[in-house]
Amino acid sequence: SQIIKYVLVSPRVFSAGGDLYRLAEFIDISLSKNKEKDLVESEQKFHSVFEQAAVGIARVSPQGVFLEVNQKLCDILGYSKEMLIKKTFQELTHPDDLEKDLDLVEKMLRNELETYSMEKRYFHKSGSVIWANLTVSLVSSPNGEPKYFISVIQDISQRKKNETRLEIQATHDSLTGLCNRTLLDLEM
Repeated sequence: SQIIKYVLVSPRVFSAGGDLYRLAEFIDISLSKNKEKDLVESEQKFHSVFEQAAVGIARVSPQGVFLEVNQKLCDILGYSKEMLIKKTFQELTHPDDLEKDLDLVEKMLRNELETYSMEKRYFHKSGSVIWANLTVSLVSSPNGEPKYFISVIQDISQRKKNETRLEIQATHDSLTGLCNRTLLDLEM
């Protein structure tokens, strides 16, 4: 089996005693080339996982601007990547959920939380409301400066509709639609 080495060649011409000599210096750079190759492969694997994930994923700046989004998040929110990158999560968050989300973001920036998860509503491009389970973690530089958030967004709209339907069935008469005894007992 052959071993392939990467080398950096530095040819030189010099004279000594009136004669010209050629000298070539060879430096083995195989280790750095292999690390570079491993890094490229690692980046390719990351982008493959990022793009093929069954959930929405975004890199978000500490100010809330989408830096990178996957196709699944675009599908969930109804925007193209180009359009979504021009948005902030604040613009797309339902006003009733925004304060809680911003409070949790601030706690992460103050190192009071490592990660958080919440159910919240987003506005779809069409204007409809999308329920999502959001999980966020912060990536910081080696000196501790916040770089970006990784947000994982899973559409739970159907689950929320089912919960509401079951809640109504449990507390209302199916024939009349009036409150049943279970709801009356809960209110007393």
